[in-house]
Amino acid sequence: MKKRITIIAALLIFLLVFWFFKIAERQKSCKTLAVMTYNAQCFFDSVYNGCEFAEFGAKSKYWNDARYIGRLENLAAVITRHAADVLFLQEIENSRVIEDLFNFLPVSTPYKFACFAKEENGAFGCAVLSKYPIKSMQTHQFSFSKNGKIDRTSMRPLLQVQIAHPKTELVVFAVHWKSKKGSDAESDFLRYGQEFVLASQIEKIMAQYENAPENLPLVLVAGDCNRSIEEFESGTQQNQVVLHGKNRTIEMVSPWLIFNNSSAAPDTAGFANLAAPGSYCYQGQWSKIDNIFMVDSGNAGGNAFFSGFSVIADDGMLDQTGAPKRYFAFKGEGFSDHLPVWAEITF
Repeated sequence: MKKRITIIAALLIFLLVFWFFKIAERQKSCKTLAVMTYNAQCFFDSVYNGCEFAEFGAKSKYWNDARYIGRLENLAAVITRHAADVLFLQEIENSRVIEDLFNFLPVSTPYKFACFAKEENGAFGCAVLSKYPIKSMQTHQFSFSKNGKIDRTSMRPLLQVQIAHPKTELVVFAVHWKSKKGSDAESDFLRYGQEFVLASQIEKIMAQYENAPENLPLVLVAGDCNRSIEEFESGTQQNQVVLHGKNRTIEMVSPWLIFNNSSAAPDTAGFANLAAPGSYCYQGQWSKIDNIFMVDSGNAGGNAFFSGFSVIADDGMLDQTGAPKRYFAFKGEGFSDHLPVWAEITF
């Protein structure tokens, strides 16, 4: 009888070990990547160099070291609470802001690498912070001829970053397209130009893997497009948008559209957690101009998909009307006129 009990116990132990082994194998084969984008709204440091807006300039009675430190503390708190593997920031004055920000992030924060780019003499640019090593970065700029001369319209450059993720090749593009200030025709033209530059660079990456599309890197685009998701051209699938490059169109998946279409897809129940109906609110009208896209081209073995999506509004980030609580230097309070957007990708 004792021998039988021993055999049964051994069999149960074997089954439990096998069960845990299968769970471990499943977790090992199921990898995730969290990304977040946040337009931090006119994030200038406290050193005057001539590019600042008046509210933050040398003659401002309100902007000083103490208020700069307060903004750094607020931004660091948001980043820490929602620490993504890759973070995209817009409207950052210079690399010094990123260096100062690192000093306010706890040691436990995953970011060990960062890069920054802006146009020469521009007010601000884009930054990428990464948990994983940054292998390379490039910048691309849209320029055009006007009356026989190269137009010098100030625009933020496109930042292309290759990241050494341990499980997949990863290329990300940080964007901050032209605002809608000025005439609609002119601002639309400039954004379409920036779209063309982005799509053409993605096109080049895809061309390198034309004969082995299964090896194509995971390609992500994130940032402030100053174009709401409904204003993009629709793709062949309901969750896609289309960008136009030099020789082809690029289809990209948007978590905004997955959420919008979730009623038609029961498997997306619980997919999103939206603290607001958009990421930006102007005169009471919400829009979805802060975006995270994944190039829909069989990347990561054809298995990559958005598995989570959030619009973040922590305590103090919304004003009394429910809109993003923008920062005012003369008050020394607020966060940003945008809300952060977060997404998880499983591959």
